[in-house]
Amino acid sequence: TVAFCAGLTTVYLFSIRWVFRTRRHKRGASEFLLFSLIGIAGLALTTSLLYVLTDVFGLDYRLSKLVATAIVFLFNFGCRKFFLFRAPPVPI
Repeated sequence: TVAFCAGLTTVYLFSIRWVFRTRRHKRGASEFLLFSLIGIAGLALTTSLLYVLTDVFGLDYRLSKLVATAIVFLFNFGCRKFFLFRAPPVPI
């Protein structure tokens, strides 16, 4: 739990500093909360994918981990880009 929280905080700081230029939310607390919820959803998705790929489909754990990592990476990046780090809509 401590490592997950430390990693989440580190990724958040790197994301706002070097990855994403545009921020949708002005309040850091609400932005970090949504960032954390996406991270927790990614963790749940990882666990689910590892179970399905390894126990249901019988793939080797290492291959399951590789596939799950790629899918969750795309999920996390896509959700964070869509919900947090894109320009707000322009009023018409």
